[in-house]
Amino acid sequence: GNNPGCLYLLDQSATFNFNGDVMIAPGCAVYANSADVETVASVMTVKKFGYAHQMHDLLGLFLEAKPAQMLPVGDPCPEITSCAYLAGNAPAPSSCTPYVNNSLLPTTVGPGCYSDFENNLGILTMQPGLYVFTGPVSNTGVLYGDGITMYVTSTGGPVSLNGSVALLSPQTTGVYAGTLLYQTPGNSNPLAFNASANLSLAGLIYAPNALAEVLGQANVTFGKYSVFVVDNLKLLAGATLTLPGPANGMSLVKGATLVQ
Repeated sequence: GNNPGCLYLLDQSATFNFNGDVMIAPGCAVYANSADVETVASVMTVKKFGYAHQMHDLLGLFLEAKPAQMLPVGDPCPEITSCAYLAGNAPAPSSCTPYVNNSLLPTTVGPGCYSDFENNLGILTMQPGLYVFTGPVSNTGVLYGDGITMYVTSTGGPVSLNGSVALLSPQTTGVYAGTLLYQTPGNSNPLAFNASANLSLAGLIYAPNALAEVLGQANVTFGKYSVFVVDNLKLLAGATLTLPGPANGMSLVKGATLVQ
């Protein structure tokens, strides 16, 4: 559509607290199904801001689109080619093993199925491909991955990309193109993107029943186009979140989905 979403908050009983925060997403829409959206002393530059229920604003500055009430949006997964593919073709977890990296030397890991995935203080590069996680995923060091898709099963997670650096981007071709992380609907294990020095995620982060936390730093700039589809989002007070929109005509989301 003309207003591709970069942030979908699907939980109709949650409060989205954006008080004192700044969002710079001039090419993106924000769609909040939240029961209550709070924007006290916040600054938003977004292409569209839709809220489904109620909004409490005091001294909020909306420098591009003004907030507009909307019908609740549906889960956009059916409108995202690779997400719809994963929803209908779940990778079978087989030969899943734990992986724990305690080395302080740069290390690589390959795609596969992991019952536990930990990078402890090391510098770890995930080689391109599909990673299936049936248990917790944690980074407390430096994590790189270009051309990866992370599939979190019903038992997988929580996913905690903390440490100092997490730079991850999805495959650009093939059936998983554009999807960085897919967490099975119904899995409410939280996502923590709290890397303290450098956090950059590209592509789709899909976890429709999970709370996503971005609490590691006051200025979080996603250098590449990303789309978050989550239950709710938690930010540090006073944080600045920058989300670049899609290149012209390159939106992951093909159309809008409204709850009837």
